Amino acid sequence: MKVSYGGFRIYLESISMQDAESIAIQANDKDIASSIAFMGSFPHPYTLENAVSFVQNAISASAAGREFHFAIKKVDDSSLVGVCGITNIDTINMKAEIGYWVGKNYWGNGYGKQAANLLLEIAFERLGLNRVYAGAFGFNERSIRILQGIGFTKEGVKRKNSRIGSGLNGEFADDVMFGILRNEYKPLGARFDA
Repeated sequence: MKVSYGGFRIYLESISMQDAESIAIQANDKDIASSIAFMGSFPHPYTLENAVSFVQNAISASAAGREFHFAIKKVDDSSLVGVCGITNIDTINMKAEIGYWVGKNYWGNGYGKQAANLLLEIAFERLGLNRVYAGAFGFNERSIRILQGIGFTKEGVKRKNSRIGSGLNGEFADDVMFGILRNEYKPLGARFDA
């Protein structure tokens, strides 16, 4: 699947094995690992083997309809700038979680915000969900601004909930929780290609 919207400088494309090398390059940054995931869940250094394993698991999960992961690619040259996804899909309660990361050399270009908007379009318009939620570490001001900027409401803080850093010296960070409901979302009218 490919999802795009006129005026956006990125599009989303279902993750494939051809993306593994670019994912390994963009994900191999300590700042990315420490800003998006609790200790041990996003390796650093991030190797090609990590990327291949991630892509294989993502393809399997997508085929089963459990979660959907996308490469974030630039419109002008189709280069990969990051990865995003819809996970923890609950078809009974019609909700899911979104997440995203953008390679450090692409920070500050609005790619994360555009990717998150396209994820909402998929969640509400394609999957028919009622609620989408997301979390960010309390110190990750960029991610918090993205979520608030696209209509998410801050729903609470899990204080010192996640250990970050490396080893037993890792510090604890707050998890800030956000949510948005279907009736709060303004559809973009994105284009979906098979």
